[in-house]
Amino acid sequence: MESGVPDVGNNQVVSTNPVILTVAPTAAPRGGTVIINGIGFSIVPEENIVFTGGAGVSAQSWGLLDPPVNGASETITFQVPQGAAIGTGPIFVTLTSGLTTNTDIQFTVAP
Repeated sequence: MESGVPDVGNNQVVSTNPVILTVAPTAAPRGGTVIINGIGFSIVPEENIVFTGGAGVSAQSWGLLDPPVNGASETITFQVPQGAAIGTGPIFVTLTSGLTTNTDIQFTVAP
């Protein structure tokens, strides 16, 4: 599924990178469940690959936030990958279409 904004005048989709706005909790052990709020994720959970601690995993679910929270209108849920390295570093999402979120949000893989 292509993420983006329809450009009706040109009959095409203008791709825009998804954005992570918040992550909760901000720390979790391997296997822990985490929720990412943001904009522009794929509605097909498996097309959202979440990376943290040097490992990636497909999202388990996607949903709409109604009403939106702090600018975020979508949520994806994932489990921290078993192969993630313990420590703090960036968390980001790459769609199977190749679009990638911002990498300025930090997440801690806890022992």
